[in-house]
Amino acid sequence: QATERPWMSIYLRILAFVFAYGAIVHFGNIAGFGEMPWLETPLTWRIGDVFYGILDTVAVIGLGARKVWGIGLCLSCSAFRLGYLNCSKGTGNREQGTGKN
Repeated sequence: QATERPWMSIYLRILAFVFAYGAIVHFGNIAGFGEMPWLETPLTWRIGDVFYGILDTVAVIGLGARKVWGIGLCLSCSAFRLGYLNCSKGTGNREQGTGKN
C-alpha cells in the first residue's frame, strides 16, 4: 500500500500540518481572534468557518494516521475550497467588509 512507503508518510504528515494550520485559523475565527468579531461576520463566513474547521480537523486525523479516507477527505476539502472560491468571486472578502482599503 502506498501509504506505508517512507516518502509518502512524510508527505502525508506535511499535509496534516497544513490542514492543522487551517483548522486552527477557522477555530481562531470562531473564538474571536479574527479581524472582525465572529458574530458580526456574514452568515456564510460563519458557516464556512464551522464547516472547514471540522473538515480540516478530521482530515488531519486521517492524514496523520495515514489512512486512505484521510487522503480522500484532503482532496475533497481542496475541491470544496476551489468551488467556494469560484462561486464567491466578486462577493468580497473579510478585509473589504471592514472598510479598510
